[in-house]
Amino acid sequence: MKYDSNYYMETAWPPLVSELLEELAEKLKHREQLLNAVNQSAEVLLTTDESNSLNALMKGMEIVGRCVDADRVQIWRNEVIDGELHFVMRYEWLSEVGRQKIEIPIGSKFPYSSVPGWLEMFLQGESINSPVSKLPTRDASFLGAYEMVSIVCLPLFSNKEFIGFFSVDDCRNEKTYTDDEMRMFTSTCLMFATVFNQSLQRDAAYTDALTGVYNRRYLMGAADQELQNCLNKNMDFSLIMIDVDHFKSINDSFGHVIGDEVLKIFTERIRHVMKKDTLLSRYGGEEFVIALSGVNCESAVDTAWRIHKNLVSSAFWVSDFEIKVTASFGVASATTGHTTLSEIITTADAALYQAKEAGRNTVVSKEEITGGKHGK
Repeated sequence: MKYDSNYYMETAWPPLVSELLEELAEKLKHREQLLNAVNQSAEVLLTTDESNSLNALMKGMEIVGRCVDADRVQIWRNEVIDGELHFVMRYEWLSEVGRQKIEIPIGSKFPYSSVPGWLEMFLQGESINSPVSKLPTRDASFLGAYEMVSIVCLPLFSNKEFIGFFSVDDCRNEKTYTDDEMRMFTSTCLMFATVFNQSLQRDAAYTDALTGVYNRRYLMGAADQELQNCLNKNMDFSLIMIDVDHFKSINDSFGHVIGDEVLKIFTERIRHVMKKDTLLSRYGGEEFVIALSGVNCESAVDTAWRIHKNLVSSAFWVSDFEIKVTASFGVASATTGHTTLSEIITTADAALYQAKEAGRNTVVSKEEITGGKHGK
């Protein structure tokens, strides 16, 4: 067949060249989007202070997620539980599609042994970038249970210490992320690690080491901010104070180690009833406080009874010991006469005292003290 240069110049090549140019333009456009995502993330993450680290992390995760059309972006921290290293989900951003998929609750924890090899890869600075179906069977089964179709995981290091990992999920498409996209993930992860480590250090200062909830120091600042915000917006604000009944007897009968485990289970049962972002703190000893923005006293009492029901629904099992645990609740709300946090706490504490005087294992609100509503 004779080579016809005119045919190729006039007929065959123009569509091919046009197609190649379009493909190149798309790649350049996407590369520009990736660079913009890095710059936007840097602007958000590197200009924040410790008090605003949560908002910065969430915004940065959204920027990355939307740039690559991801469904979930998560940051996991490392935690030793019962002598074994676990990864614990600390922050999560979800796309509209991601919200419709299986949710992984904040605080979910898994041992690294559930995904063999991951820890060793992360410690060596290696990442995971694969459709879930191409991963080892055990990994694919574990991730598929949460409707992950493709995943990227990159380790997070701070001062050469492995503190957790960053993950990006696609719940719709099998894909392997491009080299450009992986470079974007790597660049942003350096910034995420810095801010994430700051948040971990801040959490350590404001978190109760035993139960993992906020401590009294954090409560007094955060709850006061929530209260002032509610007052400025003419919204309701309530507090629930909870005390484990006869906790000293539990310690005396079973020992302090068992008592500590009881407090952990107690906290988890409270969390199970509350929304993710509810401010829950260990006020001291066996006392806990819940701050509820936008919630009136009647609704707070209903919430207290739901927590009560979950606490007493079944015994606590600790080291083969069956321990029946009950609790007393005091509820108070912001009113015309009580608009400071200390006043509301004092009122809730008085209601809690009345609950104990009434025989414990019940809920008493400020209105009941003043002759209003009665407990259920």
